[in-house]
Amino acid sequence: MAAITTKRNNPKSFSYVTYVKSLRQNIGKTDELGDMDTNDLFVEISRAIDKRLWFLEAHL
Repeated sequence: MAAITTKRNNPKSFSYVTYVKSLRQNIGKTDELGDMDTNDLFVEISRAIDKRLWFLEAHL
């Protein structure tokens, strides 16, 4: 996965980045455990948050 960075160290952007990093860690953990249902939920949430982060950073 691509590295996540923040523009201008914006606090809102930083909180999104922290949240996405946590989601990605949980995606890895659920994959290791073989819990694909929970993994799929984390992936979908991560996609939505990535999109929101992209929109947020585009407007900073």
